[in-house]
Formats: sequence, C-alpha cells, structure tokens
Amino acid sequence: ALGGYFSDRIGEHKVMLISLLALAILWLPLTDIGLRGSLDGLSLFLLSSSILFGVYVGAASSFFATLFPSYIRASALSLSYNLTYAVVGGLTPVALATLFHQRGLSSVSTLSLLILAAALCAILLSKASVNKTSRSS
Repeated sequence: ALGGYFSDRIGEHKVMLISLLALAILWLPLTDIGLRGSLDGLSLFLLSSSILFGVYVGAASSFFATLFPSYIRASALSLSYNLTYAVVGGLTPVALATLFHQRGLSSVSTLSLLILAAALCAILLSKASVNKTSRSS
C-alpha cells in the first residue's frame, strides 16, 4: 500500500529507485544487526527490509503495466512474471545454500548487493526506454 501511495504522488521510478537505494545502503548494517543473535536485531532486520521491499513491490506493479501496450499487457506480464518466478524462485535457495556453504555469509551479502545494483540499472535503463518510446509516438 505504501509503494502504491507514494508512486501515485511522486512516480513509480522515483519510489523504486529510493527504496532500492535505501536497501543497498542499509543492507550490510541491517544484516550485521540481524546476525548478532538477538531477537530485537533480527526483528529490526526483517521489519526494515520487508518494509523497503514492500514499497518497491507496490510501486513496481504499476510500473510493469506501463512497459507493455494494452493489447498484450496481460499476456506479457503473466509470461514474464511466471518465467522469472520459476527460474529465480527455483534456483535461488540452491544457489544461496551452495554459496553460503562454500564461501560463507559475506559472499551471500555481496551477491545480494550485486542483485540490487542490477535492479537499479534495469530501472534506470527502462526509464530511458519508456521516455524514448513516449517521445517518438
């Protein structure tokens, strides 16, 4: 609800960028606090990361709808969502468990930051693409 509310006020791109930047900046400190062994630290980590990710997802829903023309929007969104969910959802637990077992926790945090960086780049590139398309039509 927060992501949708803020995206209506300031735009999807800004909300997505702000929430991802906040996650990227706060990820390592929050992870450190969460892994100290206290219930309060773990609760702070889970609550903070869930709120920031929830804001991102709330704004992303309306953003994804703008990526496709209306006549293929439902098919394009469902195909892209379900393929990504199947691949990423299926491989992530195995990949993270293997990475953690072989390299330790720091490699998992590094991978998380790389994924956040990739998401930021994708949002920035998609904004340029959407702006270019809207100017040419």
